[in-house]
Amino acid sequence: MSYRVVVVDLFHAHDEDEVWPSANFTALGDAVAFAQRKIDSEIAHAIEEERQAGPVTREAVLKRFFSFGELPLVMTTDYNMAFDSRAYATERAHALIRK
Repeated sequence: MSYRVVVVDLFHAHDEDEVWPSANFTALGDAVAFAQRKIDSEIAHAIEEERQAGPVTREAVLKRFFSFGELPLVMTTDYNMAFDSRAYATERAHALIRK
């Protein structure tokens, strides 16, 4: 089976033009690792933005990420979700804030 990663611009989430293919993988683990790196980078950016505004909270970082970030989705070639990107982002926000 092969997997594709598409990226959704969450600021324009309802605009089909703001969803684009990013990469194709033959192994699920590689696709997930790619998506996780992208999410970690986006969360780190949201944390930096929040630091400029004041105290950083998990809720504020997630609100910024889910409002303005880019979310990679890992799917099978028949468009079934193969990784829960939203759950990963929510989980990682707390860990990255504490660094």
